[in-house]
Amino acid sequence: MALGKYEGGIDIGGTKISNMRYADDLVLLAGTKEELQRVLRMMEEQRTDGKMERAFQDQISSGQKAFGRLRRIWKDKNISIKLKIRLLRAIVIPSVIYGVECWVLKKREEKKLLAFEMKCLRRICGVRWEDRITNERVREIAGAQDTILIRVEDIQRR
Repeated sequence: MALGKYEGGIDIGGTKISNMRYADDLVLLAGTKEELQRVLRMMEEQRTDGKMERAFQDQISSGQKAFGRLRRIWKDKNISIKLKIRLLRAIVIPSVIYGVECWVLKKREEKKLLAFEMKCLRRICGVRWEDRITNERVREIAGAQDTILIRVEDIQRR
């Protein structure tokens, strides 16, 4: 994300520091609450240039790869659905929602997260789209009443 236009931050030893970066994490620094809100609005405006959408799609791709690496487990009839769901929640979902604390989710992203989750649940339960079984019924079969969005909201609330 480009913060080139942002001139705020805090003064440390005569140097203005506006952010700290490590790997793919970003910490924004601001002297006041208003200044922080201003930089967050700048970040939101940058969403239209596709950078945030690409980052979001990268997280979905990460989850797809994690799910794919476990395909033998999903297909194994000797492993219970309950255990498969626990693996989904422990391995796959965290790879998708990594960094969710910084996300600003719109309806479009929420739909993509739910679609990804349902695709995983259907695969685990052996339910094909053509079977015309509702998402609610698939959740019942999987014993997965809480959605990925509930987990995201819990993390963002902390």
